[in-house]
Amino acid sequence: MKAARAFSPQKKEQRFTAAFLDIYMHGMSGMDAAKELRKTDADCLLVFTTTSTDHALEGFQVRALHYLVKPFSEEELSALLAEMLARLPRPEPVLTVKVSGSDVRLCYRDIISAEHFAHLINIRTTALKTLVTRQSFKVFTEPLKKIPAFSSAAEA
Repeated sequence: MKAARAFSPQKKEQRFTAAFLDIYMHGMSGMDAAKELRKTDADCLLVFTTTSTDHALEGFQVRALHYLVKPFSEEELSALLAEMLARLPRPEPVLTVKVSGSDVRLCYRDIISAEHFAHLINIRTTALKTLVTRQSFKVFTEPLKKIPAFSSAAEA
C-alpha cells in the first residue's frame, strides 16, 4: 500500500535519484509503480529487486537500469551501486572568493583569467566582469589542484 500512496496524484511531485522496487508489492505492483514514476521522472535510476525473472523484459519498457534477482550477492550489489554512482551528475566545481567583504561563488567554467598583482587578484569572468579579491595567488589556486584538468595542465 505504501507504493500506491507514494505515487498518489494528490501529492506534490517528488523527484528521486534512484528507486528500488520489488515486482510483487501489496496494492500496486512494482511495475505499475515504475510506470507512475516515469510519468513525472524520466531521470530516476530504476532498479527492480525481485525473486522472479518473469517481468525482466517489461522492465525495459520503463527504462529500468537493472533487474536484480534475489538472492543477489554482495558483489552484484556493489557493482550495481558503482554503476549507479558513475551515472549520477557530478557537482560543478565552485570557487568562493571574498569581493568587497562578501563571499562570491564562481563556477570554474565562468573564470576566463586571473591576474595577481600587489596581493590583489583580478578575476575576469564570462559575464564580462572583473572581480577583485585580496589574497595570495597560492591560496587562490590551491582548490584548482583538486581538479584533474587543472592539475594535469600544471604538470605539462
